[in-house]
Amino acid sequence: MTDSQLEELGPIDYIVIEWPGRQPTGEAAPLILDLHDRGIIRILDVAFMVKDEDGNAAGVSIEDLGVAEFNEFDGASSGLLGDEDLERALAKMRANLADGGLLLFDVNSKGTYAEGSWAGGSRTVERNGRSWTWHGIGELEDAPSVFETRIEGDGIDQIIHKERFRPEAEVLAAMTSAGLDCLAALGMQEIDDKVVLSDPPDEDRDYKVIYIGAKAK
Repeated sequence: MTDSQLEELGPIDYIVIEWPGRQPTGEAAPLILDLHDRGIIRILDVAFMVKDEDGNAAGVSIEDLGVAEFNEFDGASSGLLGDEDLERALAKMRANLADGGLLLFDVNSKGTYAEGSWAGGSRTVERNGRSWTWHGIGELEDAPSVFETRIEGDGIDQIIHKERFRPEAEVLAAMTSAGLDCLAALGMQEIDDKVVLSDPPDEDRDYKVIYIGAKAK
């Protein structure tokens, strides 16, 4: 995503459309598309949710929704934060940062992806007679440093979740390129049910690394 594309995106608003007590028939689709065609709105992402009588919600694909009028929205996905967008995202955060302000964010550490559910294990959660399982697929062969997990269980469609591991050197380089000074990088771990921060961070021991930045002078 180019800088000019990022400039054109903001501000971004969200709208939630509900069909209480009935299923959507598609009558709203032409109205939304008309606003898009006239340049009044731009559609970046579209997602559909369903809820059963007990209040349990789940995502549903346009294909499974089975309403032809909504097929026009198929593929609407912005991809705002692709693998190459870390520096651009940080630059936009810097632009919105007040003079003397601090930027604080965290990333998962190497240790988080190297063990547990991310590394190929599974974890099951049970509640009210229903169960959901988190399956770790591990690092993808065709996408180094990208890790995948899949969540499936009672009453939901399978959810595929991907994250990229960003080592400290990569984050620090992106901060510098974005015009940010890194004031601190702290490791986060839990000891006796308490969150403990440490300096310097240890990618194998800590489960997150917290970065504190400010505008470069």
